[in-house]
Amino acid sequence: MPSKNWKFSPSDMQERAFWNDYQVAYTKMLTNTATKKDPWYIIPADDKGVARLIVSNILVKRLQDLRPTYPQVTPETQAQLRQTLAKLKNNEL
Repeated sequence: MPSKNWKFSPSDMQERAFWNDYQVAYTKMLTNTATKKDPWYIIPADDKGVARLIVSNILVKRLQDLRPTYPQVTPETQAQLRQTLAKLKNNEL
């Protein structure tokens, strides 16, 4: 398709000779960097809507697994906050 010619270069054919090397490097990279805690995800990119849905689902799951909590406020900080609130109410700040 002529409208897609910009995506192809004659150098692509030269690089094709290294395809097996690229596959070995790709496999090593995934094998040595993916863990159960921090896995890699393979997202099919032929349908943007589906790809975005898959990524969204992964993000939601990962964020839920974090189990975030609010920080604990010490009694001293609570007292300071009460004093600051009182000053605000009295237009002292």
